[in-house]
Amino acid sequence: MGTFVSKKGENRRIPAEKEMSIVKIRNQSGILYAYESTSVWDPSKQQARPIRKYLGRVDEETGEIIPTKGRGRKKKSSNTESHDDPARNENLEKIKELQISNQKLKNKVDELEEKIRSMKQEKKELLAAIKKLAKDYE
Repeated sequence: MGTFVSKKGENRRIPAEKEMSIVKIRNQSGILYAYESTSVWDPSKQQARPIRKYLGRVDEETGEIIPTKGRGRKKKSSNTESHDDPARNENLEKIKELQISNQKLKNKVDELEEKIRSMKQEKKELLAAIKKLAKDYE
């Protein structure tokens, strides 16, 4: 139990031990987060203030608190499990193939853009030559 302190004729309970609770707060984007909350008496303002420690995101389906590492990143699972998964390895191979294909397409786009620049320059030179011939013809 807590002790009671009398101030200006009022009795106030001050906990003997810090009582902690888990608080769930939804942010503006609708994500639910969990915090460990402890009340601390602020003598200057004459009221209790919460001290909160971030625990992680709350899975809305299961209600489970999912700890995050850093800025919202979920902790990685153990590497030994993931490398033995054949479906994961197959997906990694597909990703590598797609990355190679993507790079080839990017190179082709670069070549075509260079060809377009070259043709625009040639067009500009031809128009200048036509204008010169038209001027000479007059």
